[in-house]
Amino acid sequence: MKNELPNKQWLNKQLKDELFIKPANSLIPMFFAVPLTFLPWVINRSSPWLTAAGLGLGLLSLGAYLTRVCLTWGNLDAVKQRLLNNVTAEIEAKASAYLQETRQRLTRDQDPRTEQMFDRLLQLQKALKDELSPRSTSYQVAEIMAQSEVLIEASVSNLEQSWSLWNRSEKTEIPELRAEILAQRTALLNDTEASIQSLEKTIISFIKNQQKEQSVETARIREELESQLEISERVKKQIESWENPDYHLKH
Repeated sequence: MKNELPNKQWLNKQLKDELFIKPANSLIPMFFAVPLTFLPWVINRSSPWLTAAGLGLGLLSLGAYLTRVCLTWGNLDAVKQRLLNNVTAEIEAKASAYLQETRQRLTRDQDPRTEQMFDRLLQLQKALKDELSPRSTSYQVAEIMAQSEVLIEASVSNLEQSWSLWNRSEKTEIPELRAEILAQRTALLNDTEASIQSLEKTIISFIKNQQKEQSVETARIREELESQLEISERVKKQIESWENPDYHLKH
């Protein structure tokens, strides 16, 4: 579910292409202009009209290219925004398909809690986008949005893992192992529920704080998110330990 924008190097390369490479098709007539200009010299026959036509075509081609470069340079911010919008639209389309697939998978575990948690996470993500994106020019706001996105993604990952555990429990024929896997799943869902509740409280508080244009609570909210990130990391390590083949041999 990561919605990572391309790095600055990618953006700079795209801007150079827009600025210098794409306008280069204006130079195509130059390939005809150069031979036309020097043709009289090659055939050793004076032809001012050919020379003038070649020079004129070459200058026209070069002028068109430079004009397009200058126009692009003058609208560089708009070009940059267009590139970012195109990439963002592509990322969001992929993310939407991924989320639909994930939710569809969660409907198979016969546990309405996972779907409800998933829907709450989507609502939090929408609230972040609708309420805070216009204010994301502030570094603190952008940082808190990024931390919140990481926590939302971690919770979605936990829900996916809960489905994997349920799927494993359905396939095992050993009652004791099935009970252990389901216990792991229950513990994971409890942790995820607690994380979502805390995240809901923090994000709603932050949104209200931003709407009132108060920055006093921002530091406290950042500390809460950092604390939740630490908890999320501990849950992730616990899941990794479950996936270790030696885990079931020791328990």
